[in-house]
Amino acid sequence: MSSDPIIAVMGITGQQGGAVAKKLLDLGCKVRGITRNTSSPSATKWSSQGVEMVEADLNDIESLKKALAGATSLFLVTQVHLFNSKKEVKEGKNAIDAAKAAGVNDIVFTTVGNASNAPTVPHFASKYELEQYIQANGFKYTFVRPSFFMENYSPTGQMSFMAPKNGVIKGMIPGDVKLQMIAMEDIGNVAAIALSNRDKYAGRTIELSGDELTGDELAATLTKVTVVRYVVRDLGFMSDFFVSTGYVADIPQLRKEFPDLQTWEQWVTKNKIGQ
Repeated sequence: MSSDPIIAVMGITGQQGGAVAKKLLDLGCKVRGITRNTSSPSATKWSSQGVEMVEADLNDIESLKKALAGATSLFLVTQVHLFNSKKEVKEGKNAIDAAKAAGVNDIVFTTVGNASNAPTVPHFASKYELEQYIQANGFKYTFVRPSFFMENYSPTGQMSFMAPKNGVIKGMIPGDVKLQMIAMEDIGNVAAIALSNRDKYAGRTIELSGDELTGDELAATLTKVTVVRYVVRDLGFMSDFFVSTGYVADIPQLRKEFPDLQTWEQWVTKNKIGQ
């Protein structure tokens, strides 16, 4: 068992990293979780499930090198810094440089949908810069490019102001414009599948979405459980991108390859949104 390939998972205590680790364990893979604090409740929970937990900090490249020593593949997710995209780039490059120094062969990086066509959206452009950096350093890579997170509509999500409340669901585009979306659980599942099957997925860029609906259609789905209407909240460059360019995932083709991708209605029901 000790000779089995080790897949290192950055951000294992977060939603994406956690979903990746869960799926990898289900697939029988050997997982190493990288976190800033191995004594945290989330970290000890993973330890109890057989994950090797090690400490490292994205701002400390030496700690990253030690954490990645002996790993074959790396799942990389970077933290968005909305008002300081250079920080995200620096942290990502630290992880990439450490992976190269440690002899890691493969990187699966979850970036953002249509990243190469969103130069005016800072936290999209930062991820595209990291994609290019991974390629320039000669890794076998897979880029998983998720669209808008369904979790943004959760009361506990990072954009909780958008969650259904008092009969209103808020969004960033006009109510008649379609927006592609994906559940974080599905991002993790697809990334884990790519990590466990490198021959098939190396060199691929996967534009990933599970559904595509207008704001009014989002609200109509929720109206099945409560009366909800859609209201626009403009968030500048990102809102402009959604309207003028948008995400480009081929959802019907994705469903052939990843049949368990959740629709908006399935995700809403599963997570009891609006109830």
